[in-house]
Amino acid sequence: MFTFTSFQIWAGIQTGPLNTSLNYADLALYSKENTTKNFTNMNMFILNSTLDLDKLNEHDLGEIKLQFTMKGFGNQDQDPYYQNMWMSGTGSWSAGFLASNELADYQLAQISWDKSWLNDSLDTVMGRTNPRKYFLYNYCQNFALCIDPIKGAMGAAGFNYGYWSAYAKYHMNDKLYLHSGIFEVNTDDWLNQKHGLDFSFHHEKGWLTVFGAGYNINDKSKIEAFYFNNSSINKNALTGERYKNTDGFNIRMNYDFVDKPLGVFANYSHITENNYPLKGTWETGIHCYDCVFNHRISAKFGQTELHPYYTILTQQANGVNQAKTTYLSVDTSFKYKKLSVAPFIQYFFSSDNFWLSTEKPIDQNLVVGMAVSLSLF
Repeated sequence: MFTFTSFQIWAGIQTGPLNTSLNYADLALYSKENTTKNFTNMNMFILNSTLDLDKLNEHDLGEIKLQFTMKGFGNQDQDPYYQNMWMSGTGSWSAGFLASNELADYQLAQISWDKSWLNDSLDTVMGRTNPRKYFLYNYCQNFALCIDPIKGAMGAAGFNYGYWSAYAKYHMNDKLYLHSGIFEVNTDDWLNQKHGLDFSFHHEKGWLTVFGAGYNINDKSKIEAFYFNNSSINKNALTGERYKNTDGFNIRMNYDFVDKPLGVFANYSHITENNYPLKGTWETGIHCYDCVFNHRISAKFGQTELHPYYTILTQQANGVNQAKTTYLSVDTSFKYKKLSVAPFIQYFFSSDNFWLSTEKPIDQNLVVGMAVSLSLF
C-alpha cells in the first residue's frame, strides 16, 4: 500500500455514516544511470471510503473499509517482461523500485470489516487487505524511501493489491501489544491483472502467516519485531530447485526525543531461506524536525545483501560479483494547504546489479525524486 504519513493530508466528505476521500499521488524520478532513460514518472488516484456501521444501527458493528486505486497518466515507462526496466538501473531495492509501472490500471486494494472488541483491547480485520498495512509501518516519512525488500519474501505484492486476510491486534496495556495475521499469497492477481476483483479461493499459491509484538515508547515512538512464514512454492533461478516455507524476521524502531526536534530510527531484516534472492537488509537514520525553513529533513544510511546463489547468478549475467548494495538517502517535505511536496536524493556507493540484466553494470548512481500528494476532497 502507499503508506502516507506526516506529509499526507486527509480531507474527505462526511455523509452520515459514510466518509469518503480522494487523493492524488505522483512520484517523479531522475537517475544518473539507467537502462532505458533518465526520467520516469508514476501517479495514481486513491479513493478511500469508510462506512461506519455503528451509525446505521445502535449496536457496535464496526466499519466497512474500501480502497480503490486508479492510475493517472505517464505510467508507461516499464517493460512488463523485466527487460530494460527503469528501476533496474537505480540499484536494487531503491526508490526506483516504485517505478514498476506494470501495475494494473485500476485495482480494488481493500474491502474489509474492521471491528474492535473487549473495550477496544482487541482489533480485528477480515476481508481483502494487504499485510504491509499492519507489519511494515512507515517510520521514514517519505513513502518513496520506505521500500522494505522483506515484503517480497513475504509474498506481498504492491501497495495497491488486496488479499483474503484475517488480522488481529491485542493491546495488553497502553504500551505493549501483540498482533498476528494470515494472508493469501496470490501472485496471479499481479501477473494477470485481475484488478482485485477475483474473490475466489482457488489460487493454490500458499499463505503468509505473521506473528509480531510491539512496544509504544511514547506517543510518537515504538519498537516492533515480527516473524513471518510464506508457504508458497518458489524456484531458485540459478539451480532450478523448488522450495517453500520461506521465513524470516524483522526488528524496527523509531524514537523521537522529548522536547527536542530530533528523532532516530533503525530497521533490520533477515531471511533464513538461502534459495530466496535477498539475505537481509539494515538501515539507520535521523529526523530533524523544523530544521530547514521550519520543515523536516531526514537522512538514512543502509545496506542490502543477496544470498550466495544470487551473487553467482548476477556475476554470470553481467560480471558483477557484488552481494551488497549500499546507499544514503536525504529527504524533506513542504506543505501548502492540501498539497504536499517531498523531494529527496538517494546515492548508491555500490550496487549488486541484481535487477540489471541487459546493460552495463552500475557501480555508483544518484537518484533524485519528488513525491507529491494532493487531497482532492
